[in-house]
Amino acid sequence: MICVVGADGFFGTYLQKYILSLPSHEHLVCLNHSSVFLPEADNKTDTRFELNDKDSIKKAVSLLSQFDDIKIIFLAAVHNPDIVKKAPQEAEFINTVCYENFLNELSGLNIKRLIYSSSDTVYGESINGHIFTEKDDTAPINIYGRQKLLAENITRKHGYTVARYSYMCAPSLNADKKHFYDEVAKTLKNGEQVFMLTDWVRSALSYSTAAEITYKLALSDTKEPVINICSDEAVSKYEIGLRIAKTVGAKSSLVVPCTKKELGIFTEKRADDIIMSNALSKKLGIAKNTGLTF
Repeated sequence: MICVVGADGFFGTYLQKYILSLPSHEHLVCLNHSSVFLPEADNKTDTRFELNDKDSIKKAVSLLSQFDDIKIIFLAAVHNPDIVKKAPQEAEFINTVCYENFLNELSGLNIKRLIYSSSDTVYGESINGHIFTEKDDTAPINIYGRQKLLAENITRKHGYTVARYSYMCAPSLNADKKHFYDEVAKTLKNGEQVFMLTDWVRSALSYSTAAEITYKLALSDTKEPVINICSDEAVSKYEIGLRIAKTVGAKSSLVVPCTKKELGIFTEKRADDIIMSNALSKKLGIAKNTGLTF
């Protein structure tokens, strides 16, 4: 059985789509924050889940206790760095305390693997183009990154697996919840300009690619405690904008390069460049050469 916690988010919906597309898949349990996504399917169970609600946790664990050989992909968290900065204590309570409460409640269940969805932000800044491997020291530069690192430590203490994801981008699968990709695509198709950052570089990948890698990781027998999930190429937001323009048939001239200082939209500090290596995931046979494709 595979359980996706936070299954109604951007990445969670792509995980659902990938797993349900397989000719034969294990039972899929989706713990959803606010809504049920995708049609009902055989071997699929949906339920509402709130990480900061003890009764909700107990209900979810009771559901999981009906299964053996449980693989959990944990995506639930307060994600946006600006939101975390605005209410750091509330975010830390959910991202660390409530998360550990959930792990403690799993005690006694047959958990084969739990994958915690962490972030490249735990590494900090790629100085002079440094490419981070899983063995590099961590040095997050904002509150969100530090909270992800705390949750990583909790995960490893319980003997589970940390997956550090780079920036992911793709059209939203939920018509009621728009992704950054959708907003950019809509603006470009309307013939309007979009300003995209040149001083922001990530080993970005699509949600669909990340879903396939994550599923393979969930089924693997690796003992690696931390695994980077990213693409082979490092791209700027500006380059991502150009690719979106090409995908939707818009003029590339509508994508205007700018810097974070010029755009001035963030309240929390962000690293300019975070470049990760995916050599380990390739060595484990769960990833292959890939770039950012939509």
